[in-house]
Amino acid sequence: MAWAAGGALSTGRSNHSISGNTTNAIAVGGQDSIGTELSTTEEYNGTSFSAGGNTIVDSINHAAGGSGATDAIKMGGQRGAESPQDDTEEYNGTSWVAGGNLATARRTLSGGGSTTDAICFLGINSLGNNSDVTEEYNGTSWVAGGTANTARQAPAGGGTSTDAISLGGFTTVNVTEIETYNGTSWTDTTNDLGTARRQVHGGGITNNAMAAGGLTNGAPGATTMETWDGTSATAETAMTNARSRTYGDGGSNTNAFTGGGGTDLTLTEEWTVAVAAAYQPRLGSSLSSPYLY
Repeated sequence: MAWAAGGALSTGRSNHSISGNTTNAIAVGGQDSIGTELSTTEEYNGTSFSAGGNTIVDSINHAAGGSGATDAIKMGGQRGAESPQDDTEEYNGTSWVAGGNLATARRTLSGGGSTTDAICFLGINSLGNNSDVTEEYNGTSWVAGGTANTARQAPAGGGTSTDAISLGGFTTVNVTEIETYNGTSWTDTTNDLGTARRQVHGGGITNNAMAAGGLTNGAPGATTMETWDGTSATAETAMTNARSRTYGDGGSNTNAFTGGGGTDLTLTEEWTVAVAAAYQPRLGSSLSSPYLY
């Protein structure tokens, strides 16, 4: 289990979203090293990035989800010092199109899913308050979901409208809280992250998730990595590069991808877990007596 360097982003960025995994991912929006907000999209094929279609609205601090470069969704965010946005955009592998607007505009929120089944939750609302709101998307419009137990901003998260997770975030301090969602209500888990953090990269579902990096004390962020198996969080091998300010549903506890948000805004890293050797019957043996072959 280890992090390894991936192909570099063409445009370094932070306060952006990355969704997908080590073989099929997408980087959307954010801002470059001098603070210019971006509408550019980059698609990752497991080796390198290539240019995708530009978003309709350039934004930072938005949530995102999707299976990668052919089906992605972007939700909320903000433009500069403007109030949070209620925009939704859907990506088909070539271009972004407008989707149904959020009922509650938010920034530094989290979420996941696809263009036909998505979820977004938490964040900062237009009044500047931490939000406990959840919304579910059916491909056309958003409807209210269950209220989170703790209102907070900038958590890691991922999932769909029926199976989602949030990890960490910020109330008035960084928190370790993990909540899971079953399509109706949020459950505050007994076990939490070992390290309190916000603006943390993560993704997954209720029994298979991860959180990496984030702000624990100060910029550029942390290298720490934790995985979640549905019962407990486990500290894993740290990332090589400290990073924060990345959003999106960026993988699971066995296959994850992240990039940007650190000192070098182009660097990416891939997390994979080696599959253990399978037990096979030794040649000439009975199938009822397997040995490692």
